[in-house]
Amino acid sequence: MRKHISKKILIRYAEGDVEGAKSAQMASHIEKCPECGNSLALVSMITRPSNTGDMKPGGRVLKNILLHYDKFLVSHRNDPARQGAKPPVLRMALMGAGALIVAASVIIYAFYRHMRFEIASMKATKVTGRVLAGRNEVKQGQSLIPGVLLTTGDNSRLALIYGTIMKLKAGPHTKIYITKSRIDKKTGKIYFELAVDSGAIIAVFDKSGNLEYTLKTPHGKVSSRGSTIAMKVDHAKTRVAVKEGEVNLTSSRGRTVNSEEGNEYTITSTGVEASAVSTDEGYENSSELYENTAKDLLDNESDDVSVQ
Repeated sequence: MRKHISKKILIRYAEGDVEGAKSAQMASHIEKCPECGNSLALVSMITRPSNTGDMKPGGRVLKNILLHYDKFLVSHRNDPARQGAKPPVLRMALMGAGALIVAASVIIYAFYRHMRFEIASMKATKVTGRVLAGRNEVKQGQSLIPGVLLTTGDNSRLALIYGTIMKLKAGPHTKIYITKSRIDKKTGKIYFELAVDSGAIIAVFDKSGNLEYTLKTPHGKVSSRGSTIAMKVDHAKTRVAVKEGEVNLTSSRGRTVNSEEGNEYTITSTGVEASAVSTDEGYENSSELYENTAKDLLDNESDDVSVQ
């Protein structure tokens, strides 16, 4: 990728709409290109005007512009003094003016978002084995911002923190995409959003902190204002054990369940259920899922390093 990435593609990338080899290629380019890295940081703060990322005037805007033109055209035809005007040129001018108004509105809103929010950079406090950010290896102490795809290899582990209010540890064969990590300057509230495509994690979000977090998976999402959970994601399901706090679990089809502390849940594309113990399939019960995951991922080393 020799040229800079367009803003439109960066928006899709920041929202997780670019996948596979193309996503990895973009991540590698962003790591090496300061200009694209800065652009991605800004784009990550902007809420797009539509889900598609299309910043062109919508149909309603163009319709209103054309209605305005048609009204003007009627008066134009009834006024002999205006007969020399060229309607097609006027029509294009009006449409162009409408497009500029919409573009200006987007720019103003983007500026507002940029002024109100700042990036909350996470820090890789421990890296074991081969861990990649895009195609580049993650180094211990490295800062990580939204737009980064993290992948752990065989016998590899990664620990992420933000100050003392967020800790996340990922095991082997885990893919995590950081989609949002920012601070609202006005309220001081911190927002985290990560997409966990596969693998196992332990996540600790301080219940006393002024924060909200969302962990998205292929089957749904987990949201909370603070909790301690274990999560395992495979192609068929997402399993969540709630160690402390309360979380909201939602399937991709919209079914929502509020958790109870100490319980385990399974999220599939069709719904959310409290998981029963099934020795035939080798499932752990709720406490075993958390404890076994913790045993695999946690250690006795302290990583309560403040990062601001």
